[in-house]
Amino acid sequence: MSRATRFDIERVIVVPGRVDRNAYWEFSRRVFSGDIHHYVATDGNLPGSGTWWFLLHLPEDLKKGGYVLLQAVDYPRIEAWTPIARTVINFAKATMPKYRGMLYAKVRLSDPHGDQKYEGLTWSHRAALPPNMRGFQLGVKRKVAATRGTDGDALVAVVPRHDHVLMIRLFFATKVWTLYEGEGGRKRGAAPRVGGKGRG
Repeated sequence: MSRATRFDIERVIVVPGRVDRNAYWEFSRRVFSGDIHHYVATDGNLPGSGTWWFLLHLPEDLKKGGYVLLQAVDYPRIEAWTPIARTVINFAKATMPKYRGMLYAKVRLSDPHGDQKYEGLTWSHRAALPPNMRGFQLGVKRKVAATRGTDGDALVAVVPRHDHVLMIRLFFATKVWTLYEGEGGRKRGAAPRVGGKGRG
């Protein structure tokens, strides 16, 4: 795992943009409705690297199978970040009483070597995480949400339901910086950027 000692989540500046009300999007072969929030972010840890454009999909309710979805739809032209176009963080509703009103996402570090899409972690891996992950509330999934699957020991990050800034900073900590450290921040040449129209 990458040990990105120089990265600080507080240096990721997030500015809200427009909100698309009563929008629709597809996820896991299902259609959801709700609001889509647009955000622009800059990373003070990498001065001059450019701006990021995020979409945060908020469904009307978070019943089983429903998620808050975070995706970067435009990003700086760095070769290491090419896989970002296929990356989404899914935030689910925490159901245990201690975490009522919170969301959680599995901690999945993007793999800079391309051997796999991401590196899923369990609670036993927490000591080996990059230092920038110390800014997040971490837990084990079975203590955050009821689960019938085999992922109860998965390491998760817990965030307040309305803290969109912290969600975007989690994206930087688990995706952006991991890929940058692994690939050395090489430029992507003239590859076209990924665009989006606010419909997921």
